Amino acid sequence: MQALSAEQLTSIAQARGVTYEALPSASPLTIATRMSREFPLSREFAYTAFADPATHVRLFSIIRGSTTIPKEGIAKIVPPNQFYVLEHVEEQAVTPRLMFIRYTLNPPDTIIKEGVPDPFGDLDQIDPQADKKKAKVILRFAERGANRTLVTIESEFQASTGAVFMRGMIDHVWLNFFENLMIETRELNVIDRMTQP
Repeated sequence: MQALSAEQLTSIAQARGVTYEALPSASPLTIATRMSREFPLSREFAYTAFADPATHVRLFSIIRGSTTIPKEGIAKIVPPNQFYVLEHVEEQAVTPRLMFIRYTLNPPDTIIKEGVPDPFGDLDQIDPQADKKKAKVILRFAERGANRTLVTIESEFQASTGAVFMRGMIDHVWLNFFENLMIETRELNVIDRMTQP
């Protein structure tokens, strides 16, 4: 997925009815974003769907697979509303990798995803293309009447070097997510998508 210019990101967001904010950050290595859009879904349905990691495989073009780690044997040290997931992620010009994700569920309206790349890699081997970021995504679901839900994402990606992140790519992924959700809710035809699949 290619990086888009600020003008392209704004144009796509406006065309799709997405409220888009490129949030300021204290660090040049941190990119923060907030996007929201109302969808013809009940909050309960939307929350339940997003609480299932497999849903993300369908809605995010860079996630190729997702495996939930069983809590058997670790349940005593993991809060009841948390679980862990391994995601297979592939982005343009970055080596395919595992992301280790912690989900925190706060029903009925908030899901938090926090992740780090490939915690099982050899720490003595430095891959110049390795993505050393840490990520935090907050998904919020607000009722807007019968079967209407405002879906809001707030994301913060922090890199360890200046060579990893570009806002144009991160926010392209988010706009692609919103378009994919519009396709799921039959508000958009696949052929009319403005973002890359």
